[in-house]
Amino acid sequence: MRPTRCTAMILMLAIITAACAPSGSGEPSAGTVPIARVAAEPPTGTFTTAGFFVDDGSGPRLCELLAESYPPQCAGAAVTLRVDDVALPTLSRADGVTWSDAPVTIVGRMDRDILVVEAVTR
Repeated sequence: MRPTRCTAMILMLAIITAACAPSGSGEPSAGTVPIARVAAEPPTGTFTTAGFFVDDGSGPRLCELLAESYPPQCAGAAVTLRVDDVALPTLSRADGVTWSDAPVTIVGRMDRDILVVEAVTR
């Protein structure tokens, strides 16, 4: 009986260790790169990210968070956007500020510190 108890204990320890181990690289499962990471360590090549579109008159940005002021302001990490011939989702406007009420998912690439939008998927 002793080998059975030992085997059960080893199996239980393996299950607990697997359950407590960190999963993956911390990236969202959808494969998007968090805005904070884009701002801190811009990825190379084409990638997907998501955030709130905000343009307060100083140029469009993709923001990690949307402040609850009215009109909303960009909060958290942010990246400057270059939006050429890409259709954006429905945007809200008030007092010279344009913003998305929900996060938008963007496919793009970095040109120095500017995110060049290639497509908006949501």
